Amino acid sequence: MLQGGVCLVTGATRAIGAAMAEALARMEATVVATGRSAERGQDLVSRIIRRTGNDDVHFLCADLASMAEVRGLVQAFMDRWDSLHVLVDNAGTVFPTRRTTALGHDEVFAVNHLAPFLLTSLLLRVLRDSAPSRVIVTSSYEHRRGRMHWDNLQGERFYFSQQAYAQSKLANLLFVYELAR
Repeated sequence: MLQGGVCLVTGATRAIGAAMAEALARMEATVVATGRSAERGQDLVSRIIRRTGNDDVHFLCADLASMAEVRGLVQAFMDRWDSLHVLVDNAGTVFPTRRTTALGHDEVFAVNHLAPFLLTSLLLRVLRDSAPSRVIVTSSYEHRRGRMHWDNLQGERFYFSQQAYAQSKLANLLFVYELAR
């Protein structure tokens, strides 16, 4: 039972993230949902409160393609909560053509891997201090098609959308294995 525990879910305004946020709310946890759209976020919060009766559901807006916004998300979270029991790194994306962030990163790699890596790293101390705690990183079966192109992580030399997605999901698994170790 997560009653009273604090849970942060990225990519919570749709699909798996929305289902996870609602499931955690049903377990009477404090749920902090994140996403890029404040409007969808407020709709999500209202829907979860209505469906679960748990009014301890909140939304923080952040675009995880921006590492500055990831840092801002951590600051906004830490300004309000002093514990974290479950971090769900769920946000993800894929695009048919290569897009870059303001820092020049491939946006798929930035959102799918760099953001959860940075977010988790910045929250590790509060996660440890809140033990028992867990980090959940959602991935995809597509990781099996992935191969780490160390000389082309950002897709500058060649870019295929499914390959970029698969590589980012494989990077998630490599991160999770190291985090567990």
